[in-house]
Amino acid sequence: MMQESKTGSGVLPRAAPKSPLVPPASPTAVEPAWRDPLTLTSRSIEFDEDSLPEHFFRQLVAAYLSGADEITIESRARLPKAAPAVVQIFLGRIGTGVVYREGAGQFVIRGLDAFDHHQFSSMTRHLGEAVLERLRLAGSDPSAPIAEGKWEAEDDSIDRWAWAVHRQVVRCWEGRCPEGWADEDRIDPIGWLEASRALERIGDHAVAIGIHAGRWKATQPPESERALLAAFHGQACDYLANTLGLLGETQISVANSLLDQGEALRETTRTLVDRLLVSREGSTVPSPAAVVAIGWVLHSLERVIAYATDIAEVGLDRAVAMPSSASSQTPSFNQGHERRKPKQ
Repeated sequence: MMQESKTGSGVLPRAAPKSPLVPPASPTAVEPAWRDPLTLTSRSIEFDEDSLPEHFFRQLVAAYLSGADEITIESRARLPKAAPAVVQIFLGRIGTGVVYREGAGQFVIRGLDAFDHHQFSSMTRHLGEAVLERLRLAGSDPSAPIAEGKWEAEDDSIDRWAWAVHRQVVRCWEGRCPEGWADEDRIDPIGWLEASRALERIGDHAVAIGIHAGRWKATQPPESERALLAAFHGQACDYLANTLGLLGETQISVANSLLDQGEALRETTRTLVDRLLVSREGSTVPSPAAVVAIGWVLHSLERVIAYATDIAEVGLDRAVAMPSSASSQTPSFNQGHERRKPKQ
């Protein structure tokens, strides 16, 4: 089974280019005049020679997710030589922040607020667009296989938006939610966090689909099987797109319809397992490499649909909570419990 990734738990990452959606942080930026240092929310991290850079990076991400305005990095002696490089990788990954002060035993990072005035709906839309684009690319059939390293190198934009949503939820929980937001952003901030985490995991599975689909195609499966998988992949992409649209929808009937569709698509995945692995065309026995590759693809497609269904559940929750939903169809008790049944 694939190990699910968790927000902020990644190992020390590659230094990837910044997303075009985010302006690069200026190395000469100064703290805005309106920010009183006494009101800054600060987090302190200790990084010594016996500390692993991977652990240091994770702590930096955790401090950012906690809503900190300032991160101070200290050492009991001198900071390890790896500290500046890890800090720069961290700033590149989150797409905001500058080194405000640097010394032999201390780093101070500020300017972490590039996303703090974005509304949940805007951030989730950017995240959803990035994930959907990746999922569609994973199902494409290019003349030359996409290099596996390219999939991982483009993961940063997805993490960046998911982390920004997480950070904003924490800040709102602490009473630091920006003023002037629309009703759709003020209702159920936790729902936006659930949706962003589901999208982050869909992005991970899109990578797995792209990698293993390429390996499966290299085993030269019959054209009929390739067409069958491509058609189902297209259905998964359409389903995700529809559930994303549901986050701005207020009709309960639409939400329930998508939840029903998600269950049907997951059942179709199980049918494809039998079709592509058990009853293969011409009764031929697939090679071990083909079995492993298509098994991963089908597993990830099922998880994509399951996580998209989670987004549909968030949409239903929001539809019930939105004031405009008062005249919409009211779900029955059984409907409310059926949609929450454990996933197999």
